Amino acid sequence: MIIGGITALAVLGAIASLAPLQSAAQAQAQSAHAQVRTASFAVDNMTCATCPITVRTAMSRVDGVRAVEVDFDAKRATVTYDA
Repeated sequence: MIIGGITALAVLGAIASLAPLQSAAQAQAQSAHAQVRTASFAVDNMTCATCPITVRTAMSRVDGVRAVEVDFDAKRATVTYDA
């Protein structure tokens, strides 16, 4: 019975020691998410099917840009970037 109690304490101790690590990781993820912004731009002169590729490529090369979505029909580009 004593061995079972010791095993239970060891398992509970291991679980309790993981909780602060999970909280720290979650806090870091939330902090990183808070530092990201999104902006939308009108891109009026897109006239062909390759224009969105050109716009996406050019915008993606800017430092700090995380993602670019280009909507040819709406003539808009949405950029997610580091704040």
